Amino acid sequence: MALALGTSSEREHLPGLSKLSSHLKGQVGLFFTSWDIQETLDYFHSISKPDFARSGSIATQTFVVQSGPLCPVLSKVDEEAGMKQTPFPSSMEPLLRKLGLSTRLERGVVTLSTEQTVCEKGKQLTTEQAHLLKLFGVRTSVFRVSLRYLWDKETGDVKEQDPPIEDAEPAGDSSSEEDDEEMED
Repeated sequence: MALALGTSSEREHLPGLSKLSSHLKGQVGLFFTSWDIQETLDYFHSISKPDFARSGSIATQTFVVQSGPLCPVLSKVDEEAGMKQTPFPSSMEPLLRKLGLSTRLERGVVTLSTEQTVCEKGKQLTTEQAHLLKLFGVRTSVFRVSLRYLWDKETGDVKEQDPPIEDAEPAGDSSSEEDDEEMED
């Protein structure tokens, strides 16, 4: 993308685009629009969706799995739709054990021997913990899109808009101990 915009003032497609191309690193995209700035900012700020945490991210809550038959956590939407909790299939038991849970099969039902803490609030998630959270259906992250830089076609200026998402306060991170208790299985 940077090459198409131009990496120097001599090679840029339109004036100022080379200033924008230097910011095209990592997971970024380009959005071209005739909307005004406020409408564009409002649109991007409205995008927010619960997502599964990834390895290396910081746990936003403590998640404890109680001993007994193991079932994924139902979302509020699933509960409202009348879905019932069903145990993990027996074929999942080796994977759950490999990920660190002390599981066993009892009459074909995946069962946890003792209560286990999958992750603790404020600590970095391992690959195994992130995988377990996903298997249990626990979404602790938020997918968001930010408008980092704005290029003005008329002036050729590039202006910084939103701070990087890592530096911004996570949406919904006002969880309390009550929220943590609700997430226990």
